[in-house]
Amino acid sequence: MSVFRPFARVGAALAAGGLVLGLSAVSAGSQELETYLVVSGEYECVEVEGDYVWAIDYLAENLIEPLPEPGAIPAASGDIWILDADLYVGEEELGAVTFDPDVVPAGGTATASATLPGTFEGELVLAVDWVTGDEALADVELVVLDLDGSCVAPPTTTTSTTAAPGAANAAVVRPTFTG
Repeated sequence: MSVFRPFARVGAALAAGGLVLGLSAVSAGSQELETYLVVSGEYECVEVEGDYVWAIDYLAENLIEPLPEPGAIPAASGDIWILDADLYVGEEELGAVTFDPDVVPAGGTATASATLPGTFEGELVLAVDWVTGDEALADVELVVLDLDGSCVAPPTTTTSTTAAPGAANAAVVRPTFTG
């Protein structure tokens, strides 16, 4: 698999979209591209077994309305297949995440997660390559998260209870009464 495959597909889709817009008699401002799969991501700094890491969660939401067809096969009901979900920093592929489920039902959602060291700093890009069951629609959704490397253990401080030079430490005094 080529590292640039998702980006090439996005480029081809944009070029084809530009060609259609350029040849259309309708003004470009009145045309709107439909979105069928929306992917979002969020992250937080967490401690796992003494180490601080970025816990990253992704959500894929299928915006195709379910079709109320009795006995319809999944492909006919607007399901979306997630083919690849790869993480990148620049042009370097870090690995893949797995969405559960990998077939997002019409009107449904899928989730994926990943962790990175808390010191990771930079733009993390998730490229989600998807297609509908009938292969009529396909695209690549990109999610960019900017991690700042600040997920580290808080500094530890120690306090001392010793008295300053020339001063005595505090002591408990109990008065004694004699009669």
